Amino acid sequence: SIVSNIVTAETLTLVENRNRFIVAIKLLKTTAAGKGHLNVSYPMKILQKDISPGFKNTLALKDLKLALQGSIDGINLVTGKAALKSYEDTEKTSYKDLDWTSMFNFIKEQNNLN
Repeated sequence: SIVSNIVTAETLTLVENRNRFIVAIKLLKTTAAGKGHLNVSYPMKILQKDISPGFKNTLALKDLKLALQGSIDGINLVTGKAALKSYEDTEKTSYKDLDWTSMFNFIKEQNNLN
């Protein structure tokens, strides 16, 4: 939750500079970003051992790249850049077309915890 707090702060900092703060908050509240992975996506997907694509890792990577490219205001999106590496790493594996909650399995595999 501490890392999620920074991600939220970075996201709102990015949109605040574009005068879209309120719209972004309304949008985020309707997604896993606003409801939280532990409340929504993990119980529905990973805890049910379902990593079939809902929102693919390839789409998460695309969106993350767009967000990082869109940071033209000189905002340093540190956590976004760190997350980019993990999503890029999935592109070389079967995880690329799985649900983004499969990152739980991917990270375990990368750390030899399967």
